Order: sequence, then structure tokens, then C-alpha cells
Amino acid sequence: MKPILVSMVLDRSGSMSSMRDDTIGGVNTTVKDVRTNKAVPTHFMLTQFDSEGIDTVYDGIDVDQLPENVLTQDNFVPRGSTPLYDAVGKAIGATEKKAQELGADVIMVVVTDGGENCSREWTLDTVRQAIADHERDHQWVFSYIGLGAAAWNATASMSQGTLSATNVRRSFATPQSAVASFQALSNSVSTYTMSETPAERTGFQNDFYQGQTDDVDKEEEAEVTS
Repeated sequence: MKPILVSMVLDRSGSMSSMRDDTIGGVNTTVKDVRTNKAVPTHFMLTQFDSEGIDTVYDGIDVDQLPENVLTQDNFVPRGSTPLYDAVGKAIGATEKKAQELGADVIMVVVTDGGENCSREWTLDTVRQAIADHERDHQWVFSYIGLGAAAWNATASMSQGTLSATNVRRSFATPQSAVASFQALSNSVSTYTMSETPAERTGFQNDFYQGQTDDVDKEEEAEVTS
């Protein structure tokens, strides 16, 4: 089986401040769980983004060589606005280069609490096309955590018409909901890294969360978005 590259694209805009501690804890727990449960060599790439920069914090490092806590108060400092499309588009390009170098299968996880508001290079259409192309040509798995109604809409729009349209995890923009979403993410990533056949991995393209339900039910969604 091929090694795995887990590429996370993490919103660092100012509104993430209210969930800073829980985001740090959630990302760290996900990496620790993967380190414990992996069946093949697994690597981690982390891209953080805001209107002041789109930064690669870890560039495909073997999870066994990462620090105990990959995210800290020092390297996750929310600020600025949300260039969501630019961040995802650039991360796809950087991840493809690293995946080719490693000969790895890819999970890309997009975590955001808001909608697109300041991209300059990528658009909704070009990002959506890039996602579909990498699903088709390279069997990448895309998944999304949308924290709050604006993020539900943004991630649903990005994934519309792709295999990953069913891989959007909708949560409220609260610390408690963030914790639940990162736990669901950790469960799914760990299950993927333990998969034993290519067919098992491909199944995650349209069923990433493997029956784990959203924090948000239909009535709550209608109330928030009305």
C-alpha cells in the first residue's frame, strides 16, 4: 500500500479566535491518533491562511518526526480575513508536488469558520474544478469542517458536483462543537490510515465521515440560516 499524506488547510482568520484553544487541541489530537493507528508511513502537511499570508507550517513531515504538539499558541495566531479559495488552490498545488515526491495517497482536510472574502487568484469555479480533477485523476480524498452557517455554505459550494460533496461536516462556531468535529475528523483519518486495500481508501472519497453525523440537525440548520 502507498504511504499517506494528510494535508490540512486551516483557517487562521480573526474569527477563529473564539475557538483557538479547541482548534489547537483538535489538530494535535488528530495527529497523535494517526501516529498511534497508522498502518503505513504517514506524512502531515499543514497550511494556515488569512489575509496576511498563506503559510506552510509543515511540509509533508513523517508523523513520527513531528513535535508532540504540532499546533501551539505560538504558531496558531488568528488574524485578518478569509482568502479561502486562494488557500485551497495553493494548497492543492503544494500537496500534489509533495505527494508525487512521496508516492503517497492524499487526504486533504479544509477547516474554516467563514466564507470566502478576499481571494485574488482562485475562484469558486477554479477551486471546484481542481478538486474534481484530483479526485478523478489521483483518487484524492477531500473533506471539510464548516464551523458556522457561513462555513457550511462555503464548503458546500466548493464541493458541489464533486465526490466530496457528501464529506462536509457541519458544526456550530462554538468551542464545544469544534471539539466534536475534530474528534470526528480524527476518527475518520485514523480509519483511513489503517485501510488495507486501495478500494477501502477510494470509498472515503464520498463517505469520509463513515456514518458520523453532523452536530447540526435539520431544524437547527433552518433556524440558523433563516
